[in-house]
Amino acid sequence: MLTGLLLFLITGSALLIGWYLPLEVGIVYFIELVDKNIYLFFLISILTMLIGFKLADWKNYVKTELKIHDGNLMWINDDDEIELPIRKIYKLYWRKKMLCENIKLTIKTIGIKKYETEIDIINYGRLKNYIPESKFKHRSIKKY
Repeated sequence: MLTGLLLFLITGSALLIGWYLPLEVGIVYFIELVDKNIYLFFLISILTMLIGFKLADWKNYVKTELKIHDGNLMWINDDDEIELPIRKIYKLYWRKKMLCENIKLTIKTIGIKKYETEIDIINYGRLKNYIPESKFKHRSIKKY
């Protein structure tokens, strides 16, 4: 992503120079002075950035069975049993892909901890009934 961004800035600045020239000089600049490889590098940089953004958004959500008991959320994440008091939850970010049956849930706590899990719709409904609506926030799926 960073390589694409750097290449985009370099090639974009070379192309931006011609944009501010007078019309006749700009046409000559874009046709005669700018090499066809600059246009190719510009398109490759955009493609590299989009792929980089997509890969950066790819996270390893662990599928878990979420349980609510005595004001605590409990689940097993990588063989560790996690027990989180509901009062320590700051925000719950969720998203669901169109054809997927599970919901990807990111739980941010008061402090610096963040848990990423994947739960089914039934457990999500139970969680939504138990935790106030103000803590939930939908995170849309980015399309590049």
